[in-house]
Amino acid sequence: MFNDPQGTRTPLSAILAQAPPAIPVDWGQGRTAFGGLSTLLTYRAMHAAASPESGPARPLQSIAVHFVGPVPIGPVDVQAEVLRAGRYMTQTTATLRSGGSIALTAHGAHGTPRPS
Repeated sequence: MFNDPQGTRTPLSAILAQAPPAIPVDWGQGRTAFGGLSTLLTYRAMHAAASPESGPARPLQSIAVHFVGPVPIGPVDVQAEVLRAGRYMTQTTATLRSGGSIALTAHGAHGTPRPS
């Protein structure tokens, strides 16, 4: 987490436990949330979408994140979907919205671990 000598920042575990997630005021920088937090919320949704019902989850191999607009303090809506699931790779996309406006989009590639 961040270097917070006062210990006043909302713990990441508390943010991740919320459903739907919400950005607390102490995780903002100006008019937007920290990009790492926004990306983490999006990644979690993509990972859940890419995980098969049986068998091990496919780890994220690459991610492209596009910060479209500010992520204001407060509740956010994150939706993820599988674009294609093949034999070894799953392609996902996700959108983070705040107040109905798109704030972040991401595309991920999740791959089945294989010996190299």
